[in-house]
Amino acid sequence: MAENIEPKEMSNEQVFLHKGFATLKLKDAWLSLTAVELCGKCIAHKTVTPALIRDAVVQYGSTFKFANINRKQKHKLDDSIIPKEYQSLHRQMIKYRDQIYAHIDFEARNPVKVKDEKNISYKISDSSLQDCINNIPTMKALILHILQKLGNELIDEHQRMLHNEFDDKII
Repeated sequence: MAENIEPKEMSNEQVFLHKGFATLKLKDAWLSLTAVELCGKCIAHKTVTPALIRDAVVQYGSTFKFANINRKQKHKLDDSIIPKEYQSLHRQMIKYRDQIYAHIDFEARNPVKVKDEKNISYKISDSSLQDCINNIPTMKALILHILQKLGNELIDEHQRMLHNEFDDKII
């Protein structure tokens, strides 16, 4: 379930560690979404929720972007780990991560200049926050599905590595 630029040089330990790190990021994304659900009635809801959503989307999306293993190797989770019923949501989360939360893409934010006699301001048309809030249960289900698959893969890989010697040099 992992995509490599130089798969022949990628050690089992490197793949294992990357999947472990990805698991931690996905767990953090799930916890941020759970915090949004719990914070729904708290006083700071309007200020805390956007930060938690941004964290969840960036943590989730970063696991599907290339991570530098060393100067020559990069590794990411492959999109094939996503079940068909979640592929549209997955693409939307990656789009939000890439265009809105991790970067500043004007096209995605659609800024419109508003001018009157005294002021110039800009309205930003961005429905990503509300879309994410509306999809929290489905986003959490997707993350749990990926975590379960990764967990099973990690267990299998750990068993294989126990039967082989670990490399002295991981990176």
